[in-house]
Amino acid sequence: MKSYPNRPVSRSFGFDRGQPVDRYFIDQFLEKNKVHITGELLEIGDASYSKKFGRDVESFDVLDIKEHEEVTLIGNLETGENLPSNRFDCFILTQVIHLLYDLKGASEMAMDVLKPGGTLLVTVPGISQSCKTKTYGDYWRFTNMSLKRLFQDLEVVESVDVSSYGNLPTAQAFLEGRASHELNRSAFSFHDPHYEVIMGAVIKKSDEIHGS
Repeated sequence: MKSYPNRPVSRSFGFDRGQPVDRYFIDQFLEKNKVHITGELLEIGDASYSKKFGRDVESFDVLDIKEHEEVTLIGNLETGENLPSNRFDCFILTQVIHLLYDLKGASEMAMDVLKPGGTLLVTVPGISQSCKTKTYGDYWRFTNMSLKRLFQDLEVVESVDVSSYGNLPTAQAFLEGRASHELNRSAFSFHDPHYEVIMGAVIKKSDEIHGS
């Protein structure tokens, strides 16, 4: 009988070994949708994806709940505290909302900061380790159906286009904490919808906002 390891090779998603598998998929998602990463941009934590994929950028802003070197906007995505309305052309929100208990509030605020016609690029985990620490943890996992419904039900949303990424070998590797370079490239060449490692959504805010 085949034996299986009872401990991952990394409990930090593979960051200590290289690029995690989910980050490989996030790069694919953002590369595919970089046409939207333009104008006035907002990102969480730092502006790395904005700088990597942005084109014809007018400004980079970084949102976080606490002040640090790259932060330009201190605010709360669940409550909307200190967040501007109708300000940004594109909001890059990768691997964040599963850390927030109030999904409805966070999704509403994520759309509120966008200008009419703006775009939210969001990624969420499907199959994943937990990211519990002493100070925070994760509340949610998603499927492509739940991610679509979360935003589709918002009045200000014009369209939601969800893509999922993953298959059995990449899901196994990600759960073990292996880095993307440790897999054969062929492992990333196909998608199996029964093994969603991450999902990415392109969410467009309506040009005509009711009540404005």
